[in-house]
Amino acid sequence: MYKFYQLRQLVLLVALGIMHASLAQGAEGTIRLAAFGDSLMAGYGLSSTDGFTKQLEDHLNGLGYSVEIINQAISGNTTADGLNRIGQVVHDRPDGVLLGLGSNDALRHLAPDAAHQNLNAIIERLRHENIPVMLIGAQAPLNWGLRYKSNFDSVFKNLADDHDLIFYPFILTGVALVPSLNQTDGLHPNAAGVQVMVRNMEPYLTSFLDSLRS
Repeated sequence: MYKFYQLRQLVLLVALGIMHASLAQGAEGTIRLAAFGDSLMAGYGLSSTDGFTKQLEDHLNGLGYSVEIINQAISGNTTADGLNRIGQVVHDRPDGVLLGLGSNDALRHLAPDAAHQNLNAIIERLRHENIPVMLIGAQAPLNWGLRYKSNFDSVFKNLADDHDLIFYPFILTGVALVPSLNQTDGLHPNAAGVQVMVRNMEPYLTSFLDSLRS
């Protein structure tokens, strides 16, 4: 009887060990991405369930990935602000970073060269820390003139080429200037607009995730 009890305890311990190992593998298999941007990523004017990071996390998990999105976006941030707080992102040790800063630089007519320098420094710091980056571009409005727009918009493509990054050219593709997809300010997407953002970005995001898993 005692030997039977010992055997049963051994079986239980082995089963618990297998269960623990399985859970540990599941946790280790989750990819943690930091959304490092401004109001467009932070979910300005939206509920916590309608914002970019939550919709993105749900969408990617619905595709069969195991993803956790860390919201490291702050409304109003410029590329200079991002550079000043890059240490916070590094401290979280994400598996990858979705870098989406620059829209506020364009709105404030800040120098494209400065945006390039700031973003380049951010990318180099992350790569030094062995944290992969997917670059998400911004575009300048036409009211600053074609020359400024051309110089600013090219910043992101040039950085992506220089660092061989997966690059999504414009964060608001399919959403910008579409009234039904934006809030009343005409600048920030509503919940439906975020859904379009996530859906349009999907092929680039899945390529990034696959590169992280490999």
